[in-house]
Amino acid sequence: MKRYLVVILFFLLSFSGWTQEREFQIRNINNVEVKTGKVTSVALYSRDYYTPRTGYNNLAFFGDFSGEFDVNKWLEVGAAGRVMGYKRDYGWEMEQRPMIFGNLTAMLGKAEIELANRFEYRIIKDLNDYIRYKQVLSMEVIPFNFSWLILFAAEEGFYLFNSERFNRSRLSVGTRIKYNSTFEMKLYYMLEKNKMNPGWDSVDILGLNMYFDF
Repeated sequence: MKRYLVVILFFLLSFSGWTQEREFQIRNINNVEVKTGKVTSVALYSRDYYTPRTGYNNLAFFGDFSGEFDVNKWLEVGAAGRVMGYKRDYGWEMEQRPMIFGNLTAMLGKAEIELANRFEYRIIKDLNDYIRYKQVLSMEVIPFNFSWLILFAAEEGFYLFNSERFNRSRLSVGTRIKYNSTFEMKLYYMLEKNKMNPGWDSVDILGLNMYFDF
């Protein structure tokens, strides 16, 4: 068990070096998901990225209709359709996003390793449509003798099938608190890097996500 905690601690220490050059954000995502069948579900989300220095709120709402199928105990595949609205200074910007995904899971001792892969076709009015690939490699471990507290570390990468190519990466570490089968909360620290012209822009993030499943 100690080696898993060391790995997560390494992730946390590797994010150190908080500097004034980096932007700071507070992020919140709330999710309500309802099962509509054995493999289908409907989910509604609210997402708020708040930057204290400027007072800017990057607010979005979106909904998914998805189907998931367990091929076996280590492979899950599925597809989803997403409709998303972003709040802009000039009003609301809408996006449609069909998606397909495949997730691989494995146990390493008491730690669960997951490799999540998703392809999405982003359709936004007055902008060029494009395909984006998102990959997430994560590890979760229950450090104590109770199952409601789960530690995790994750790496995310985004690749655009246009001129931008690889344009975003994220490293995060935190905890999932699972109160019951209906409510779960995630607290985390994240370092996000976004491709700019020139170079990369880094953002320090503190996040709180809440999930409700029915």
